[in-house]
Amino acid sequence: MYSCISLLKYLFCMSILSNCMADRANDVQKALSYYKINETCVFNETEINSKTIKKFPKCDRVYGIIFIDSNTDLTVFQLKEAFKYMKSLVGGLMIEDTTNLTNLNIFATENSSFWIACATYGVFIRNNTQLVDYSILDKIHLYKPSKREECEYRIENNPKLDVSCEDNNLYTYTYLQVTGNLRDCGCQGTIRNVSSPEHYETCNTLYGGLQLNSTSNISNLPMLRNVITMKGLINIENTSIQDLSFFQSLTTIKYRNVESVVINLRNNSQMTRLGMGLPNQEFSDISSVYNGQEYTLVNFENLHGDFCLTISEVIFYFWFCTLSVKNFHAKLCDEQDPKHVICHFESSPLFQHSFCQV
Repeated sequence: MYSCISLLKYLFCMSILSNCMADRANDVQKALSYYKINETCVFNETEINSKTIKKFPKCDRVYGIIFIDSNTDLTVFQLKEAFKYMKSLVGGLMIEDTTNLTNLNIFATENSSFWIACATYGVFIRNNTQLVDYSILDKIHLYKPSKREECEYRIENNPKLDVSCEDNNLYTYTYLQVTGNLRDCGCQGTIRNVSSPEHYETCNTLYGGLQLNSTSNISNLPMLRNVITMKGLINIENTSIQDLSFFQSLTTIKYRNVESVVINLRNNSQMTRLGMGLPNQEFSDISSVYNGQEYTLVNFENLHGDFCLTISEVIFYFWFCTLSVKNFHAKLCDEQDPKHVICHFESSPLFQHSFCQV
């Protein structure tokens, strides 16, 4: 009886492993088919070990996905020696389930940065029990052909890894997912239904923007009241939200996408105000993580008929932040503003035959 159970467990594990390798092979082929490749610089293996490493091409640009896992029987030094000619990787990178890897210094970055093109895959660093040093990530840059999108970038469930995303190259990624480590970077705004709202009570940085729709649980939105920095875009559609006053502490929105709709409010029939804290905070800012000027939009579409902006909001979003408009289903709020004098022009018969000269 015991041997039968053991055999079933073995067959089950082998089935999972086989499916995993098949998925990896599909990912590799998908990556290779996307790019125009140099056949002599292709690495199409589904794992790195002492056997497959012998096939690794000696090229400055290598095409493929590097999989480092529990079957990798190589040291960091051996990996770095095998990768020493490579300056860029076209495909992706996965480092997961290792038990002896303490750092990620496997690429030659002493004199230059290392580039990973990841149009179809991404970079995944997860479930590495001994990993403590991620400093090399400051030299690794990810890019996609489309400037509107970011590569998928996940650093997850590394119990000894203390991650900071504000003092290195990780700062430039707005959809970065860093969770389950010894220390993480902010909170994830892409979660539609939050099961642990207390985690967000002390959250100052929200990664991935805020994505809400008709299926989202909006009852926990007040938990975002302490968020100061938003990394990503605000996209709220088909909800019953009345305003965005839960972002009362928000001072900064940073986005990476070119020609982005940084605030998209669409088909929210009960929304009457914007109400974020941005215009009222000192040193508030909405800008790209890069220094260059980007063409950036807001979209206010099909909201409540009384939806309006205060004069302070108009000045902040459209003059100070120089945002452009996709749709502007809004009006100016009819209220006094202590900081600004509002002049209303009304037609009069006295002006029918007059003109002004400046």
